[in-house]
Amino acid sequence: MKNIVNLRDLKAPYYLEQTFSYACSLGIDLKKSGAFYVASCPFHSDTKPSFYLHDKRGKVRFTCFSNKCEGSWDIFDLIQKIEGCDFITAVKQFGQHLSIEEVILPQGNIIKC
Repeated sequence: MKNIVNLRDLKAPYYLEQTFSYACSLGIDLKKSGAFYVASCPFHSDTKPSFYLHDKRGKVRFTCFSNKCEGSWDIFDLIQKIEGCDFITAVKQFGQHLSIEEVILPQGNIIKC
């Protein structure tokens, strides 16, 4: 049986730990802090951690709370920004990390990982 997942499901809190582990593999030094994971933002210099991985209204998000950045990303945005790749490549990379074979996009198209 194939392991097939909808794209929106990959952003759900169910995948928070896997998102954490993938972000760490990208070189982001996230540490558990209460209900969040925190790190220095990889996109600017930080004197204290401003980069959070958290569940925001049922979606896993990365948010920088520094006034230098104030960015907000899902795992695919983050992969694209750090790796300099396109969306499809980001989905494939995260899918491979999760051992997912196919991801179904909202329009019904399928990305093979």
